[in-house]
Amino acid sequence: MQHFFKKALLCLSLSCALANSATAHVFDGAYQASSVLHHIIAHSQSIKAISYWLMMKRSLPTWEDAPQAVVNFCRARFAAHGLRAEKIAVKVVPFPQQVTLKFSCMAAFSNKALLIAADWAEQFNEALLNSNPDNDAATNARLIKLYGTIIDHEISHLKNNDGDKTIGIAIASGIASDLALSYFAARAGLQAYVEKPTSWKKLALVSYLLAATGAVKSFIAAHISNYFLRRKEHAADEYAYATSQDPEALRIYAKWWGINSTFLLDYLEGKSLIAPTAVPALQPMFSFCKMLLEQEYVQAKTTEPFRDWLINHQAEALEQLAFVQDPTHPSPSSRAKAALTAAEKLDDEITAKNI
Repeated sequence: MQHFFKKALLCLSLSCALANSATAHVFDGAYQASSVLHHIIAHSQSIKAISYWLMMKRSLPTWEDAPQAVVNFCRARFAAHGLRAEKIAVKVVPFPQQVTLKFSCMAAFSNKALLIAADWAEQFNEALLNSNPDNDAATNARLIKLYGTIIDHEISHLKNNDGDKTIGIAIASGIASDLALSYFAARAGLQAYVEKPTSWKKLALVSYLLAATGAVKSFIAAHISNYFLRRKEHAADEYAYATSQDPEALRIYAKWWGINSTFLLDYLEGKSLIAPTAVPALQPMFSFCKMLLEQEYVQAKTTEPFRDWLINHQAEALEQLAFVQDPTHPSPSSRAKAALTAAEKLDDEITAKNI
């Protein structure tokens, strides 16, 4: 009997040791998983940029070439701007991929391809061939001028290889944000709060803190990245204005951006029930801002129509909402103003030459 109890005690001791070892391994694994999740959240902008680029690269060979008239127009434009036109593909992005990639109209991919949305390619082709009976010659001429200016904008991206640089910007922004916040935490003595804990209760707290700090790093990285992306978009617009010889084309471009800015005004005025944002989570925020602006309009006790009041007295609020709507591009209204200013400047230059 005594021998039996000794064996039972030995088995119990071994079981407890194995259980403790397994628990320790699970504990260590949970902490490491929290650390990995922290870095994934912190560098989510880089991960998204790389994933998007890879999706585009994988899809590019499967997309059809644009209609020949569109290809010829684009390649003539490329050659006029000093690019090797034959090396740049002009591809049509089909509608399903437009939804998946959140692709709207036209974009440059690396320095290898110009991508055009399927409906845009069709409309552009009809304008070039004058094949749409619903459009007269003047309408087709305006469409060609508009698309030509947008292509000039994209040529700037192609020349500077901005598509690939976007990945570098996202990675650099993530690293800068990570290092800055880690340095601040070390200087403030906060690093101890996210060191390896000694109990499951503390592990839960540390995991939460790691996820929260990761989100803060990602937020800061996104703002840094978006700042540089807006500068690149601004530079591409400036390139299109500087190389244009047609002030009427710039006015058409300005009008097009003016129409884009009306989507936000339509929502605030109640003509559209859905806010113009691709992020569903932002809908409540837009709804809240709309309510505040309506209340301020009532308190203003003005006879001015709501839409005019927004444009004339709430320009800063509209710019901020446009930034939330699309933080990677300048606001549509600011781009419309810049294009009109460039058109007026070009008018003056042409007048001065003719004197």
